[in-house]
Amino acid sequence: MFINAVNNKLSSKNFQSFSFEIGGTYIHDKGYHFVKDDPSIIFGHPGFENPNEFRYLEVEPLEEPYEPYNDGTYIARKIKIIREIPIGEIRVMTKNKGWFNQNNDGS
Repeated sequence: MFINAVNNKLSSKNFQSFSFEIGGTYIHDKGYHFVKDDPSIIFGHPGFENPNEFRYLEVEPLEEPYEPYNDGTYIARKIKIIREIPIGEIRVMTKNKGWFNQNNDGS
């Protein structure tokens, strides 16, 4: 599963002029960033330290994604938004990583 983190308005950190829509297809020359299977990779990037500040989208790359940074972050110029991933599902995916155990889960 490919995962993209967005703000509460479903806007990307780099593309805040519009909001993604479930089922929508998007193309951008510079591409969209996302991770595969492990949302904790997102939390290590600057500006993404608190996982509760974001919503998460399952995306389908509509072209072969590439991994330019060798850190688990992928890019594709064309993506489709499949669904919003509930925060509970994100917690299960990252339960052994400690992200929701560092007082950033509202507790």
